Amino acid sequence: MKKSIIALALASTSFTSVAAVADFQYVNVNDVMNQIDKAEKHGAIVYRGEKAISVHNPLTGQKVVFTKNGDKYKVLDGMMVHDLEVDSRGSIVKVNGNEAHISVSIDDKEMIDSERAERDANRNSSANNASDIRKIRDELDKNSKAAYDVVEKEYTAAAKHVAKQDARITTLEQDFSKMAQRQDALENRMDKVEKKMDSVMAGVHAVTNARPFVQDGQTAVGVGTGFAGSAQSVAIGAAHSFEDSAWSMSASMNVTTGSGVKTNVSGGVGAHYVF
Repeated sequence: MKKSIIALALASTSFTSVAAVADFQYVNVNDVMNQIDKAEKHGAIVYRGEKAISVHNPLTGQKVVFTKNGDKYKVLDGMMVHDLEVDSRGSIVKVNGNEAHISVSIDDKEMIDSERAERDANRNSSANNASDIRKIRDELDKNSKAAYDVVEKEYTAAAKHVAKQDARITTLEQDFSKMAQRQDALENRMDKVEKKMDSVMAGVHAVTNARPFVQDGQTAVGVGTGFAGSAQSVAIGAAHSFEDSAWSMSASMNVTTGSGVKTNVSGGVGAHYVF
C-alpha cells in the first residue's frame, strides 16, 4: 500500500520513470519528502507550506498535495484522497486504515496483499467482461444471421409471387389487347356490311323506279334513283312488249356510290310472258 498509492502518485508528477519512483520504498515520511525533493530537481513545481506541500508536473498537468494534521497525512491525487498514519518515529503504519506492511516482493518491487488482490480481481473482472462480450457478440451474430435468413427467404418468396402475378397480368393484358383487336375487326366488318346493305337497298330502289311498264308493241325507257344510309344509286331501265304476242322483255343497269361505300355497277335483263 505504501508504494502503490504514494509512489504512483509521485510518479505522475515527476519527470523520472514510474519504475524508478516505484522502486523507492516509502516506509517513513522523510522518504516521501526526499522523493519530493528529487521530483523538484527533475522539473516538478513544488510549493511548500506550513501544513501542505503541492507537487505539480507542468507537462502533464498532474498535481499531488500532501497535508499534515498531527500524526496523520492526506495525499490528494486528482479526485482520489488517501489517509496516512505515522508513528512517533515518522514511519508509515497505516494507509487508508489498512496496515502498511509489505507482504510480497517480485523483482525487487514490493506489493501489498490488498493491491494484488484488487489487481487480480480487476483482471478477472475484465476477463469475465471480455468473455461476456464475446458471448453477446456471438449471440448477436447468430440472431442476425437467423433474422437475415428469414428476411431473405420471405423476400425471395414475395419476389417469386410478384413475378408470377406480373406474368399473369401481362398475359391478361395481351388477351385483352387481342380481344380489343378482334372487337375492332368485327366492328369494321359490321360497318362494311351495313354500308353494303345501304348500297343494295339504294340500288333496289333505283332499279325498281327505272323499269317502265309497256303494252303490246310498246317500247319504253326509264330512270330511277334510290337512297339508303350513306349510299346513293342511279339506274336506267328499258322495256319492250312484242306486238300480238304475250312476250315482253326488260333490262336495267345501276351505279351505286356514297361516303365510305365502294362504287358498284350492276345490271340485269329479263323476259316476261303474260297468260
